[in-house]
Amino acid sequence: MYWVRKAPSRFTLYARNPKHNVVIGGDNVVPAPAYGCPTITDADGTKRDGTILDYVNIAKLFHANDDYHTNGGLLVQPNDIDIPTSCLAMFYAVLTHTDKALLVSTGKAEYMQAMIDAAAEVFGGHEALKAYPRMLTIMNINSPLQLDVIMSEVLLTLAKNGQPFVAANC
Repeated sequence: MYWVRKAPSRFTLYARNPKHNVVIGGDNVVPAPAYGCPTITDADGTKRDGTILDYVNIAKLFHANDDYHTNGGLLVQPNDIDIPTSCLAMFYAVLTHTDKALLVSTGKAEYMQAMIDAAAEVFGGHEALKAYPRMLTIMNINSPLQLDVIMSEVLLTLAKNGQPFVAANC
């Protein structure tokens, strides 16, 4: 709890377009896209695996919706690409299809670092990214309050680069 108390009670997540900056914490409610959909249901009722094209189309829908100032995350799992590296494809898709604050999916530490390096290129360098955090992710914490190796590495990578995360108890 010592370390938990060191976290700010609120912070700003910065977007490419400043009108979409969001304050996380305090009394603020920040609507975010649904997370973790494994399938798509087509207009005729047929269920199928999600694809990267589905991901892009959903990201475009959230971009067009003025009720949301965040975009990205695991909008749908794109099963037509390699699952372990799909976080990179989803990051690229949302980075290139929205100017809202970025939600990102997690992956191995080297994938998270690649996303951070790409964001630093877009947003003025690593120090600017630390000063104005632009990426938020969800960290799955297993009961009883344990992180697996990948989540531990992701946490350390994000912390080193000044990017926030949500701790989700699974």
